[in-house]
Amino acid sequence: MLLVEDSPKVARIARHMLQAYTGVKFVVTSVGSTERCLHLLSDRTFDLILLDYNFPGEDGISALLRLNRRADIPPVIMLVPEGHDAIGTEAMRSGAYDYFPKGIAHAIHQSLDWDRWEAEAKGLRDELERVRIRDELTGLYTRGFLAELLEMEISRARRYRRDLSFLMLDIDDFKRINEAHGDEVGDSALKQISATILNSVRSTDVGARYKEDEFCVLLTETPLEGARTAAERLRFAIAAHQVTIGVRSMPVTASIGVCAVNPQDGLGGDSVFSDAEAALKEAKLAGKNRVSLHLPSVDGDEAEADRKAADTGNGAKSANTETGVSASSWPSGLGQPYRGGSEGISVISEQPAVGDWNHQRLEMMWKFVGDGAKRTLKTMANHPEGIRRQDLVEDTGIDAGTLAGYLANIRFACKRLGTDVRPYEARNDLYAMDLEVAEKIRDL
Repeated sequence: MLLVEDSPKVARIARHMLQAYTGVKFVVTSVGSTERCLHLLSDRTFDLILLDYNFPGEDGISALLRLNRRADIPPVIMLVPEGHDAIGTEAMRSGAYDYFPKGIAHAIHQSLDWDRWEAEAKGLRDELERVRIRDELTGLYTRGFLAELLEMEISRARRYRRDLSFLMLDIDDFKRINEAHGDEVGDSALKQISATILNSVRSTDVGARYKEDEFCVLLTETPLEGARTAAERLRFAIAAHQVTIGVRSMPVTASIGVCAVNPQDGLGGDSVFSDAEAALKEAKLAGKNRVSLHLPSVDGDEAEADRKAADTGNGAKSANTETGVSASSWPSGLGQPYRGGSEGISVISEQPAVGDWNHQRLEMMWKFVGDGAKRTLKTMANHPEGIRRQDLVEDTGIDAGTLAGYLANIRFACKRLGTDVRPYEARNDLYAMDLEVAEKIRDL
């Protein structure tokens, strides 16, 4: 107990009364000022503070308010002159647990019980909150908490026009592990894979257990191409980690679905889960142990080209899927996607919305795309008459699946600018660009 009393006589009386009380054995430390009290509270922990009302130059209420600014303040009992219950009442309104004279030792005993009950109740509340948001087996966040957080992040992304992406991961053939080795081994494998997930993502990303052997990762400030890179890194990390079973080790792989959240489309968390599940299903159907993208909706020809490019594969075994709303369901008033002419390629200058792609608008789009998408646009700009997809892949030094992610990033940036018209034309596996637009892009 810490006794704050500037009068040595009153301090001795308080000590005597406390020693005469048999309900609790008190260990009392006395100080003569609130400054000394605050100093001790920074170095030591006390169960209770007895605070005198009268101090030279400061009243007890002011001192109490100063103490209450600390988050770790123990219960305070105010020592007030006898017959001054109004002061005691004011002290309790200001944060004191009780005041003296009221039977000081009894008041102390009650306050200690109250503090103990509060600590126990807080511990119970903290445990209930932990169970609500943390999966007991893996230590990752729960599906319910992830859904709440996803809605909040979508709102934040919508308000501040920030990038947001989402991964859904499934352990390949996990049922066989359980059937062959039992639930205990399966649980151990899930714990080890969960640890790998946490070690493979940024501290700002949110990992959660979605179903028995399915996990999700929410990637803030991340466009689609960045999410794809993160997914591939995570897939490689899981494949490289050997799950330990007793003295033996067993390889495990995972399939991952990736989607970018477009906060401007007004859709909520349920749609994000659906898009990620669709991409995950595509990865499973394509052979497992791979990454599949849910790309923003575009016109049919380019969507099919992106699918083919991803399905041709690469060393990373990436698969991409194009689903989502059709062009006809986009909000009215936006420019429509390019349709192309009879020769197979229509230049941007023939489109009604070409005036949108002035230098200022291109600079705005430049802020919304990643380095890979910028490199892709620059390569197109160097071949405005048209460059085939395979040549575009070779010139940019990437694989076909990565190119599909870069193109999706460009289309998503256009949507954020309120248009479905892109600064290039894609048709029959060929990409062309208006000469003026190409010159502007080369200057960026």
